[in-house]
Amino acid sequence: MDTKIIMKNCDKGYVQVLAEKIGKCLQVGDSIFLYGPVGAGKTFFASHLIKEILSAEGVGDVITSPTFNLVNIYDQQAAPIWHVDLYRLRDPSDINEIGLEQAFFEAICLVEWPDILAGEIADRAIRLSICNSESALNLRDLELVIPKKNFNNKYFKINI
Repeated sequence: MDTKIIMKNCDKGYVQVLAEKIGKCLQVGDSIFLYGPVGAGKTFFASHLIKEILSAEGVGDVITSPTFNLVNIYDQQAAPIWHVDLYRLRDPSDINEIGLEQAFFEAICLVEWPDILAGEIADRAIRLSICNSESALNLRDLELVIPKKNFNNKYFKINI
């Protein structure tokens, strides 16, 4: 059974700390699928997670959104990171053309707009949904789903 954690009324600082904590746990072969409307904070979350991994290995890099080029690859460290935005892809065969299918096994993958993906990869990915809070425009509600079939207790040790 998957583990679902719901966090309500989260400010930017909370989302950033959550991203950093999860980033410390990821390893090659792990994936996070990011869901939410435009402007909800998917790229904000991903960029802080990537910064955490890179800074832990002494790598400084500018983190940018992959919206226009589909994929940003950070490979200066031991565990390469693929930050992918699939918003403009409509055909699942396009996944193979950008090399993403292989990256799911050889890198840490952060995927925005992952709806086009299905199957085993999707079943074992951490899923984070971010939406605007009903309480205030600057707050977010988060739903984190961690599939039991792929991950061990390292994620449950995160003090959320």
